[in-house]
Amino acid sequence: MITKFRHLAFMGLAAFLSACASGGISHLSPSDQAMVHDVENALNRPQPVTGAFEQVGPGNWAGRGHFTYHPGYLLLAYDVPHGLRAEAENQHLVVTDKANGAVTRIGLARHPLGLLLRKPLRLTRAIQVTQLVQTPGLLRISLAEAANPSQGLLSLDFEKTPAGLRLKNLIGTDVRKQQIQLSLHESP
Repeated sequence: MITKFRHLAFMGLAAFLSACASGGISHLSPSDQAMVHDVENALNRPQPVTGAFEQVGPGNWAGRGHFTYHPGYLLLAYDVPHGLRAEAENQHLVVTDKANGAVTRIGLARHPLGLLLRKPLRLTRAIQVTQLVQTPGLLRISLAEAANPSQGLLSLDFEKTPAGLRLKNLIGTDVRKQQIQLSLHESP
């Protein structure tokens, strides 16, 4: 009897946790769901997005340079610090420092930036939309790994333009609550 009770309690807990970990957008209103699909379309456009960026990280570390983004790929070529290059693809980030030849490889499977690098990017099931805030001319969407939301958060700020959504900021908060912000200035 106790074993059967424990089994039922465990099954109930597993079902509850599974429901909590479900991803997607079903909890959003229909208009917010439509906006999420607009975000997907903006991030999945086949032509690369390029421009300048400014970065602020932990301890007010700052950098700037030029970026290229297309679905599943992000390149940051730094002017400051000179010779630094960060290339993210296939759930890996490779940072190359040309000044000293150092190469650092970081897995992004459990990192907020990894949410942006899926190809195609679908904000359903595996990715949980945790927040969607719209103000006149702006949209912020926050994303987490549905199965493990405590691993970090990625917030994306978009400017609403007549041509569609333009990505303006990426704000990544990792599991240690360290934050990195990229401000993007897309080339026309």
